[in-house]
Amino acid sequence: MSHPPEEPPTYEPCEGCTELLDVTSFGPFETAICPHCSVETHVKRNFGTYRLEQRFAVGGMSIIFVGHDTTLDRKVAIKVLNEEYCNDETRIQAFENEARLTAQVSHPNVVKVYAVGRAYGRFYLVMELLEDRSFERIMSKRGAIPEKEVLEIATQVASGLQAAKKAGMIHRDVKPGNILIEKEGRARLVDFGLALITQDGHAQAEEVWATPFYVPPEALERGIEDFRSDIYAFGATLYHALAGRPPFETTSTSNSLLRKAKQTIPRLCQVADWVTPSTGEVIDRMMAYKPEHRWSSYNEVIQALENAHRNIGQTSPTPVHSETRRKRRKSGSSIGIILALGLIVLTTTLALWKPWEKSPTTTPPITTDNSENLPTIFDPTASADPHLIKAWQSARHAIDQNDFKKATQRFRDLSKNQTLPNASRAWAALEGAAAAFLNGSPRKARDLAGQAATLLKGTHQKEPDLKKLHNTGKLLHHIQPPSPQDAPKKPKTILNAMRTFTIALKLWEQSRWEDALPLFASVRSAPLPERFDWFHRYQALADTYLADGQILSSLKNLPQPKNIAEASAQFDQLNAARKSIQTKGRASYNLRARQDRLIRLRKNLE
Repeated sequence: MSHPPEEPPTYEPCEGCTELLDVTSFGPFETAICPHCSVETHVKRNFGTYRLEQRFAVGGMSIIFVGHDTTLDRKVAIKVLNEEYCNDETRIQAFENEARLTAQVSHPNVVKVYAVGRAYGRFYLVMELLEDRSFERIMSKRGAIPEKEVLEIATQVASGLQAAKKAGMIHRDVKPGNILIEKEGRARLVDFGLALITQDGHAQAEEVWATPFYVPPEALERGIEDFRSDIYAFGATLYHALAGRPPFETTSTSNSLLRKAKQTIPRLCQVADWVTPSTGEVIDRMMAYKPEHRWSSYNEVIQALENAHRNIGQTSPTPVHSETRRKRRKSGSSIGIILALGLIVLTTTLALWKPWEKSPTTTPPITTDNSENLPTIFDPTASADPHLIKAWQSARHAIDQNDFKKATQRFRDLSKNQTLPNASRAWAALEGAAAAFLNGSPRKARDLAGQAATLLKGTHQKEPDLKKLHNTGKLLHHIQPPSPQDAPKKPKTILNAMRTFTIALKLWEQSRWEDALPLFASVRSAPLPERFDWFHRYQALADTYLADGQILSSLKNLPQPKNIAEASAQFDQLNAARKSIQTKGRASYNLRARQDRLIRLRKNLE
């Protein structure tokens, strides 16, 4: 599919003054700060007859905005390809493919597409706005879902998938996050970003993007896929919902390990004995390793689900992981709790006792820093889990290698690790936000900071340091720049040092580099206990920002060029400065923007 040539520079007026801003390199709805009046302006908001109002959701390949249809005066969802892929021909084609494929399916259990178009060189699609909860969110909140409720959702989704099949396509990314549940209980299938048009009912993808827990084995093997591949992913989704856990435990991305895991998935009723045998048999057959062993049509799937639903009766057994059972466990007998604790203590003692050694080895205790009450379980040296230690050290090692993108992802993974206490996950999210800022990705930094705040929401006032960590995440999550006064002047604790460092990074990315420099200087000289020597890597990076700050300071008061020679000389000076800049993100962009202005000035002079 051919695409138009690169568009000319884009200019939009500042909302605070009449100055035109060069927003060529900005993405949709990004914030541009006017160099003249410092007012923030959301740019690239008008997509044809639609106007972006706010961000709604961010996915792996795209961003969804809440928009306003100025013609029909209604709210809509506008999906735009993620900035990371806006120049990737493969992703562009996949995105355009999604728009056209979804528009072909008209079914009450599939999201409606109103229009497709292009603006600012980007393809976009306009859909009905569904502000309902995803099945994934419901599962994460409630654990295992009662069987009757799951089957009612399942029959609806199966009907939507059947409609997609009739339109000649397979979804290829059926998972809990792509099923929305409306308040009245209707299920809607969304996100056809990985869908493929089938040839004689079959298709073969060039790459695998689906979620490991749900992806069918034939996709891992780059084999031929058909509607039975969607049946597998759908079955894995229902398995997760009914059991309260994924079909297997490994989170590896290795194809060989994933194939092995999928070959040894236990039957549903073995891990969820509250599920009736008829439902277990339906799901197990949906998840058969070989496609030919699965159901041979959606009619069969729907009929089997309906029969299983009838076999339950009026009510379904309470699942072990439901909210009801969790409350029941909490109110269980104290004798059982005492016996369980005694067993844990005994097991731990036997595991640690080594009579051949002169002194026993003990598990490092979870302690608190003498200078603050924040739990130090975010520090891998305080953990007894070697895998956790390795994961955290790996994330920080990526910082040492200046691979901030990898560090961001690894800290994000730690922040989602539900075996960790919320304080640990929040700290991982905060370090992930710092890594994202270092990578010049402020949007991802804001998302991670928001996650840190959410994890500690409602922290009690008697835990002031956890409250401060919560407030730090909340401050960094806000769009508006923080005040330099929000950072401690002389950070003497690890929490204050990280708070100051991340605030400085946010100010820097919002072109407030002069406000950021004193904060970087205070981070650089922060006297921290030896056990926090891992923070030295961030102090060294503060040095890098201070060095770049000197470069920016030397260029701050350049005079307005009066002729072509002066404009050219300044252009070369800025070019040399750009080559010297060591940090990623805003500093280099600002210098490039000044060069663009010089180019326009030089053309006018010519």
